[in-house]
Amino acid sequence: MTKAAAAAILCLLVQLFERINILHLDGVFMKSFLKHPKLIVFICFAITIAFAIPLVSVSIENTVRRYMPPKSDSYTRLIETENQFGSMISIGISLETDNETILTSEYIDVIRQITDQIDTLEGIKSINSITKIDYV
Repeated sequence: MTKAAAAAILCLLVQLFERINILHLDGVFMKSFLKHPKLIVFICFAITIAFAIPLVSVSIENTVRRYMPPKSDSYTRLIETENQFGSMISIGISLETDNETILTSEYIDVIRQITDQIDTLEGIKSINSITKIDYV
């Protein structure tokens, strides 16, 4: 540990003890406490571990289901849609052009190539692309 880190920890502890009014008796406690830097580091480490333990059970759930009541009509329709059409996980790809429109044969060929390459990947269930639809 560097001297700067130890000094920063010391300053934080002094501020903490000042706030909870431990700096009484003419600083006798603090003078004896500051003579034990290993104890200070251990206390800081123990506090860090104590606050980090609840983070083990944190999980990120980025699904819409979490925000819907399970007995609502919207939730029921979502489940029915997933059962009928499969996963609701999708990836969108957008193309941009400097021209007036992207609907030229040149750009449609690029879209076709991208669509064909994605279609060969494992795990792809379906692709919705302008080159894969019957009616435009």
